[in-house]
Amino acid sequence: MTEIPHYSYEDLRKKADEFLREHHPSGEIPIPIEEIVEFDFNVNIVPVLGLQREFEVEGFTSGDLKNIYVDEYVFTDRITRYRFTLAHEIGHIVPLPKKLEKLTKKLHLMSDQLALRKSKMMLFSN
Repeated sequence: MTEIPHYSYEDLRKKADEFLREHHPSGEIPIPIEEIVEFDFNVNIVPVLGLQREFEVEGFTSGDLKNIYVDEYVFTDRITRYRFTLAHEIGHIVPLPKKLEKLTKKLHLMSDQLALRKSKMMLFSN
């Protein structure tokens, strides 16, 4: 099994600062996280009706790292939480050390499969 590295808070802070220097060098607030996600990373933002209500998550990244799914209510009515969710999810997509990339893809695939099973169970239980 791949050993998962441990990053200190300071290491993560440095990575976040590097990310901002690269993707938003002006440093102006608010950070244009939607534009960074869509244009710098070429990731689709996909609103999903009932994601939070049915699965108790506000957002998740697809296993292929090409889509970020966000609860539609969060997307339309909770803009601060929406922006936080995008920032959180892009953290799963930022280039990872090679030894973690395979593990991350496997975990996302397992997560997608679990969500699909849960949705099928709910669909057929009604």
